[in-house]
Amino acid sequence: MGPSLRQTIAAVLLLSAASSLGACASTDYLPVRYQLPSSAPDLAAKQVILEAVDQRSRADIFGPTMRQTFRHFTGNFALRVAQDDERGVLLGPVNLTGLFREAMTKRLNASGVQVVDSTAISAPRMRVILTRFALDHNSTKWTAEIDYRVELAGADSRQASQTISATEERLRLPGSRDAERVISDVFTVTINRLDLVKLFADAGV
Repeated sequence: MGPSLRQTIAAVLLLSAASSLGACASTDYLPVRYQLPSSAPDLAAKQVILEAVDQRSRADIFGPTMRQTFRHFTGNFALRVAQDDERGVLLGPVNLTGLFREAMTKRLNASGVQVVDSTAISAPRMRVILTRFALDHNSTKWTAEIDYRVELAGADSRQASQTISATEERLRLPGSRDAERVISDVFTVTINRLDLVKLFADAGV
């Protein structure tokens, strides 16, 4: 075996080892990919003021077994919003309430609803109230849970609300990309499960 071949093999082994270490390393942010629904209702010409509120009873999103892996987590998410099968547009970094506000804004925009500034007093107010956002794993699987409530204040003091909950499980494999997939899946499900047509109709908007 010549010197150049030995050097090549050594470089490949070193790169492989670095990749393995990188897969297990802590991260300071969590990537989340939100997939817009393939079809959207027509709610054109409607406007809302959108607010996201964090009312979780537990601030830590990670369970005990995950805190070491994500010990450098800053509370920020790298949000990527995708249409169809595209890779998506990066909108992060955002904090947890920003994550929900940005994704819900894109969902509303896709349905023709314009999200306006809070100075627009006459526009209906829509609140996304987050009550659970949790990610954990055991020896065999990842588990992600999201619960939130949406309130829409319409005309003549009418108010509509919907409560959305979802849990996603995925087989656990080494590395943190599985965490990204499971949280992205449950996040997409919960955002897209909101029935916008019913919400606006119930609020008289």
